[in-house]
Amino acid sequence: MSVIYGGLDAFDSLLYPNQHPNNDRFIQSQFNENITASLNDIGRTFISKAKETYERLKSSEVMRVAKAALNQASGLFMPNKIMEIRTIEQMQIAQPIMQRWIMAEPQIRQMYNDKLCYGYADTYFDINPGTIAETDYNYRAVMDGVIIDQKDGSWKAKSYGQDLIENDEPLTIDDQFTILKVWDNAKLFMATGIDPTDPWNGKLN
Repeated sequence: MSVIYGGLDAFDSLLYPNQHPNNDRFIQSQFNENITASLNDIGRTFISKAKETYERLKSSEVMRVAKAALNQASGLFMPNKIMEIRTIEQMQIAQPIMQRWIMAEPQIRQMYNDKLCYGYADTYFDINPGTIAETDYNYRAVMDGVIIDQKDGSWKAKSYGQDLIENDEPLTIDDQFTILKVWDNAKLFMATGIDPTDPWNGKLN
């Protein structure tokens, strides 16, 4: 079972999405000082609270959380298997099997080790903490036998020949190249400053 968490702000934002500019202008006009000046203390207090609530619902932070909640809802239908991921939203709600391979990408791995990204904190299990690139079991599994072009026009491929951990299965060639495509996308997503490993759509530290 998947559960989506969020505070009252997120719930309010899901109920009251972005306003059309004309609606916004109309509502703002209702908070005009000339109007509130004619009210008694109770009326002015009510208007002040209403304005505060309206501005809170409009804030980018609230909308970010609301968007993330909707994103997680769509993730309930994402299969838990090795698959291509084309958008940052898909990556943020990746299921555990893909989380494992996304977190093996060296740039993400370095940020995770340095506590600079969320790293699917609620659902990701790190089987070899502190490792990165060739010291990481998952990285070696992805890169085993993969041909890498060199700057001088030559190429190389490394076979790691590592023993599988208990209950693990070797990656197929298709699996490896799917994961490599996802790694390329992950680096593009990180360049935007948004954390691709944060289901709540946060920014990288």
